[in-house]
Amino acid sequence: IPEPRFSARYKLAKNESLKFSYSRMAQYVHRISNSAISSPTDIWYPVTDSIRPQTSHQVSVAWQKLFSGKIYASVEGYYKSMNDIIGFEEGTNLFFTTEFQSKLIQGKGSAYGLEFLVKKETGHLTGWLSYTLSWAWRKFDELSDGNRFPSRYDRRHNGAIVMQYALNKNWSVSAVWEFISGSRF
Repeated sequence: IPEPRFSARYKLAKNESLKFSYSRMAQYVHRISNSAISSPTDIWYPVTDSIRPQTSHQVSVAWQKLFSGKIYASVEGYYKSMNDIIGFEEGTNLFFTTEFQSKLIQGKGSAYGLEFLVKKETGHLTGWLSYTLSWAWRKFDELSDGNRFPSRYDRRHNGAIVMQYALNKNWSVSAVWEFISGSRF
């Protein structure tokens, strides 16, 4: 399967630009996740005659600006559509079946969101502030009456504050705070 990629950057001003990118990707080994037990288990499964490779199309658009040569800011939006993602029939337990290939199903998915970033890379105090608002959906004809549902990987909110202060040439202190909304089970 061809995997074309394209990206372009348009300079709006000396320190400001717009970026656009597109990529088509294929994956020939599927990750099958089981969250039926307290610790999630993953199995890697290759493409076969009955299991097609996963394909996706991703588009992103970004605005970027460097303010006063010191503060960098960007806002990026993205959308990804996925075909032939893998799952398994409801009630399947990967630990208690050796013939799990017959329980595998394939469906569609999508992921989209907005990412915000403000970063300072010069001076004694450096760091960044970031936030991502995103959605990840799955849809299988055999699950949830064919309705879409939030993916296990749907993490709606993801924010971070990272700071580093250089005390001198050899010593620095840093602090990191992250907020990530939980996985769905």
